[in-house]
Amino acid sequence: MPAACAFCRFAGAALLCSACTSELYCDATCQRAHWRAHKPYCVAARAAPPRPVDEATACAGCRCRFADAERKCYACNSVAYRTFACEEAHKVLHKRECTTAARMMFTHTLELAGKGDVAAMSRTAENLLDGKGCAIDKVESLTWFERNMAAGGRDGLHGLGMWHARFNAERAVATRFFLRSAEAGHAPSFLTIAYRLEDDHPAEAIRWFLRANEEEAGSISAHRIGRMYWRVGNAGEAEKWLSRALNDGEDSAEETRAALHASLLTEAEEMD
Repeated sequence: MPAACAFCRFAGAALLCSACTSELYCDATCQRAHWRAHKPYCVAARAAPPRPVDEATACAGCRCRFADAERKCYACNSVAYRTFACEEAHKVLHKRECTTAARMMFTHTLELAGKGDVAAMSRTAENLLDGKGCAIDKVESLTWFERNMAAGGRDGLHGLGMWHARFNAERAVATRFFLRSAEAGHAPSFLTIAYRLEDDHPAEAIRWFLRANEEEAGSISAHRIGRMYWRVGNAGEAEKWLSRALNDGEDSAEETRAALHASLLTEAEEMD
């Protein structure tokens, strides 16, 4: 089963944090966006000496029992690992147990969804979308997302956006669902819609990046927000966010800030 990105939670993450080897991301963008939230754990994981823990929290992969295993198996959620490397090492041994547990979990979730549990409807749709404990079924997945939305579920609109992003060639359709979800206050949609709008509608994208930054306790890349402000011509806000990025350790922001200053200097000379 594909692993989920530690930041956006989309399946298929393959980029491993090289420092602590405990988190996976879709790409460098998600990794940078998650850095502020991940940094304390990442630093602690590298610096802390091994410490014994209870047998129940031992890593299923290496059985080291020297650290709390908090990385749940994406497919079955029934075992935990200390690092991605431990999970990979245990994959062959865990496969049969994982398949059985994932199927049992899917069957239980489907039963709850059939009884009207709104949250279970969304989980069932996501499982069918990713093939988690079942075969991928895009038609049934769409049906359960629509049922979730009809029942007033908060995940339905975002789920429909995910469905259309994967199966509908018309990008605008998925964008409309993500936007409706974000406007309804569904936090996971804030960053998704910001990324989808940043190329063609940068000013609107900034609004959602800021909402996501508030929701994620400041974990969105300040460098990215600074660049966006520069694109829309707001040099003051761009300077503020680029300075914040440098304070947060985003060294790449220095080059962007230098380019911003050079651009402002050129504009001033042209005006003179």
